[in-house]
Amino acid sequence: MSQLSRRAFLAMAAMASTSWAQPKQTSVVLLLTGVITDGGWSQLAFNGLKSLGPGFKTAYAENIGLAQMQEVARGYSDDGFDLILGHGFEFSSALLDIAPDYPNQHYFVTSYLPQPKVPPNLMFINLGYFGAAYGAGALAALISEKKQVVWFCRRRGRSYAAEDPEVLHCRRPEHGQGYPGFGNHHWGLRQCCQRAGSCFHADW
Repeated sequence: MSQLSRRAFLAMAAMASTSWAQPKQTSVVLLLTGVITDGGWSQLAFNGLKSLGPGFKTAYAENIGLAQMQEVARGYSDDGFDLILGHGFEFSSALLDIAPDYPNQHYFVTSYLPQPKVPPNLMFINLGYFGAAYGAGALAALISEKKQVVWFCRRRGRSYAAEDPEVLHCRRPEHGQGYPGFGNHHWGLRQCCQRAGSCFHADW
């Protein structure tokens, strides 16, 4: 029986490892303040995550509170995820702090740029909140028969359209809180909108 040379053995081992090696997957994690069954903001992002094809390893975490964001984001960063997605402006501060500590990984927040300079591995997107909300408010006022419009948002403000519409402000609470006098999120929105002929939502 002929002996196999060391060089030939190493060559065969390299060929075997090449044929059996799995292609590298890009790992992506989606961080959410809501739940994937909310029928809106969080669920749409989750659907996008699920649509990623072969070559991606995906994960998600839902119902993340402000106090947990640093810990959760760092945990997935330590696990080596290539892309950490913070879905919502609430993640801006946490990922601004974390991104410089993990220069070989990438971070993305689905919100507007909070400051002129950010780490090179962190990106934001301008979702056009202000322009879209103004258009929604103008349309709501124009089609309102009662000349009343409910503005459902986090901040106070006004939208002007038609002839002096009455703007009924229904401020959205922070995550996990109910409406004072209105109960939970959806029931509170329904009660607000029943006051007027038109209702629009501005999420900022």
